[in-house]
Amino acid sequence: MMPAPLLNLPRPRFLLVGDSITQQAFSPVGGWGARLADAYARRADVVLRGYSGYTSEQALSTLAGALFPPAASSAAAVASPSTHLPPSLITLWFGANDAALPGPDRGSAAQHVPLARYEANMEALARRAAGAVTPGSGRVLVITPPPVHEPSRALHAAANYGAPLDKLVDRTLAASGQYAAAACRAAAAAGVGCLDMWTLLQEAGRGREAGDGGGDLEGVPVHHRRQRGAAAPEAATPAWASLLSDGLHFSPAGQEVAFNAISAAIAQHAAHLAVDALPLDAPEWGEVAGYVPSAAKEEEKMA
Repeated sequence: MMPAPLLNLPRPRFLLVGDSITQQAFSPVGGWGARLADAYARRADVVLRGYSGYTSEQALSTLAGALFPPAASSAAAVASPSTHLPPSLITLWFGANDAALPGPDRGSAAQHVPLARYEANMEALARRAAGAVTPGSGRVLVITPPPVHEPSRALHAAANYGAPLDKLVDRTLAASGQYAAAACRAAAAAGVGCLDMWTLLQEAGRGREAGDGGGDLEGVPVHHRRQRGAAAPEAATPAWASLLSDGLHFSPAGQEVAFNAISAAIAQHAAHLAVDALPLDAPEWGEVAGYVPSAAKEEEKMA
């Protein structure tokens, strides 16, 4: 009997950390995190740590200590294959709540974090995460808040909370763009990767509108090229609004765009962690059983 090939264990771990957009990553309607786990089946473990409603301020004060222990303190884990290694990849996705607007008559004003404070928090979180990944080969990817479709936010508040349609919206496209730019600046200062979902989702929407297959992200840059100026809500519904379920969170189509974007960002910022770069954790069943496909095919022809 042929000896069983060695197992490639333990698997790398991808730690997804963020607010409700991350918490919904394993949504049964094709969540981006579930798609990632499926793509990396038998190659990496995708671990979900999403916290609905959390801001960067709460993440730094409540989550960072437990989720991002220094990798150096995991020396015993590195030496023992029976325990978890430090994460190979950490995604940080906060800002959608930080960008909630302050002031009276706004439903999410309590979540508002001033822009400068948010940027400082994200840099601190990115540095903490960078110290927790596998030394030398681990990577951190900051993801910016997505764009906000203001009319959809108003309709969502009216349908779910009975808010009048003329009530001030809690989030705006312009504000989310400012926080997206701040997230990219924080990532650059911390020396980690950044995926500009604010710009990318709008560009993917324009692709859908043009009928080019929608959501095909080949060639779309994943860095923030510029901070766009303030803009009033568009009179006509933009195509990218269909990528959001309530003006903020992803629809099934948006989940697919997010998955494609994050996969592309991993390939760009951590090529050694791309799907094709990671081996299976165990050999194919035929290798273990000594099954030879070519011989089997010859037997079928002769039968």
